[in-house]
Amino acid sequence: KDYGDLQILVSDNASTDHTRDLVQACPDPRVEYINTGRRLGMASNWEFALRHVKGDYVFFLGDDDGLLPAACRDAADLLTFTNAKAVAWEKPNYSWPDSFASPDQLDVCFDQDLFWLPGRFFLWAIARGYTSYGRLPNLYTSFVSMHVVNEIRQKTGRFFESVTPDVYSGIVLAQAIPEYIYSLRPFSINGGSSKSNGQSINRPDDFAQRFFREADIPINERIPIIPGALASCVAEAFLQAQAHGLTGGLKLNEQKYHGLIFDHLKRLGRPDATVAGCETLLRLSKSGRLRRKIAAEIEAQRRKSECAEVAPVTPRREQAAVLANKRLSLNAARLGVSDSEQASSLVVALLGPYRRPAAVRRMTPSMLVAGKMWGWVRSFIESRLVDPAL
Repeated sequence: KDYGDLQILVSDNASTDHTRDLVQACPDPRVEYINTGRRLGMASNWEFALRHVKGDYVFFLGDDDGLLPAACRDAADLLTFTNAKAVAWEKPNYSWPDSFASPDQLDVCFDQDLFWLPGRFFLWAIARGYTSYGRLPNLYTSFVSMHVVNEIRQKTGRFFESVTPDVYSGIVLAQAIPEYIYSLRPFSINGGSSKSNGQSINRPDDFAQRFFREADIPINERIPIIPGALASCVAEAFLQAQAHGLTGGLKLNEQKYHGLIFDHLKRLGRPDATVAGCETLLRLSKSGRLRRKIAAEIEAQRRKSECAEVAPVTPRREQAAVLANKRLSLNAARLGVSDSEQASSLVVALLGPYRRPAAVRRMTPSMLVAGKMWGWVRSFIESRLVDPAL
């Protein structure tokens, strides 16, 4: 309401929940309804929406996520002040009441620092398996210059070339943008609901398989998407970008990612999913040591299934509130929160109003790996490669 120079596109991907009626009932002239005409895969739906963007910067918002109040105005102010090609941020995580993972939980970081980060340095960290793709300027956690997006699209004919468009966008944009702003203060929140792709592995049905059935981009078979292993999504997207020549010559450390995928699969808590994923990984790995570990894990999970009936996955209930290391984890329902809009308002109430910084500190590669900064970057880069929403 407080920022007029804005285009809000609602891309209806053959939905059945009256999306058209809801949008047309909205009196705001900034809101535009577009329809794919038929059900598309996630990446093609995003590509369809991207072709309708008219503005200078773009950001994608999932239907169970939330923008913080005044986020567009505040982000525009920061982008104008810095002339940055992208601003990325660390999103708080909110689990909806119907979530299959920690329902009603809200996790917020109180650190509000901003940094100029070197894109290629963090792309290198991704290639080596050192950090999460969330550190990159991906279109799900960043406002990004459409000029840069269009330059990439002209090289391949379309922008999104992986079935995981958010991950892929971060990889190709990190190569294309020498420096971008990373803000620990968020502009949006990540919402996890029962229909979130990231949480679908926890569902008792085959909802997760819909993602693969609808995929209309060939999945890279060197490391395909393995349900429950975020590292496989990162690896697959990187390999797609690598194949299109969009990683600046950087190549994925595939053996490292095999190990990361295995670590993710062991933590799933569902023997059937772990066995299925490990069987796929066993076909991919050439490391004798890792293959022995995978085979042993498959056998252990099968014995677990045979010896006892596997209990269905039940939502994890968290404590009322925990504050540690500038991070707060709380039960949002106790504060009357039941959706992402209310969670976004609560985050602003906790953090206070946005204030434009007097200056943004620039982090160069040499600063990031030397002297006093090593402790900071080590914790920053080597943060666990796990999506908190999973």
